[in-house]
Amino acid sequence: MRAELEPGLIDRLKRDHNFGTDEQLAAAIRCNVADVDALRNGSEPSYVTILAIATITGRETFDFVRRVNSDAA
Repeated sequence: MRAELEPGLIDRLKRDHNFGTDEQLAAAIRCNVADVDALRNGSEPSYVTILAIATITGRETFDFVRRVNSDAA
């Protein structure tokens, strides 16, 4: 089982919290610019990034993280 962020969260964070660039957003959520793009496309976030997003948004739960079932081969 893996996890991903709720769809559209990265761009909402950038817009709602006035991050002008992906570099600024990456610094705020403790990752790099390549990770920001990967997160937009469903990459699994690190625990550090999840905690940073929770802090920025003021959420006390991680309800913005979705579990994704991997198909067994």
